[in-house]
Amino acid sequence: MSKANYHLVGYKLISYRTHVATLVPSEGIIKVHGRWSKTTSQHINKVAREWGLKNVDAPMEEKEFKPLSDQVRATALIATLGDVLCETQEDKNTWKKRMLSAGIPGIDFPSNWDQLSEDEKARRLDGALAELK
Repeated sequence: MSKANYHLVGYKLISYRTHVATLVPSEGIIKVHGRWSKTTSQHINKVAREWGLKNVDAPMEEKEFKPLSDQVRATALIATLGDVLCETQEDKNTWKKRMLSAGIPGIDFPSNWDQLSEDEKARRLDGALAELK
């Protein structure tokens, strides 16, 4: 799943640039890490509905916060090589998506991905890559 202002990285729900909740499908819950704005709360509630999960307050403890792994950063850097190695925007987008899918288990793309324009795909991919580096 990836929308303009929120996306999943594995089971972590990222709203804008912040990890706001963690999905725990095996327990039927989504752990909400704090109080959020109306828009971010809507993101959380929409994902909870889509996954059939119950919201549970679970403030994130400082020890739970982990910086992005070296694997994720390396994957992002490799994905950006598409801008150098590929000629067309379509080829660049295909490369980036393929590298992200291979290097980040559980990454999800929207069901209408193939219907998006190449410019929109580039905007979304480049935005995600900027967050992952």
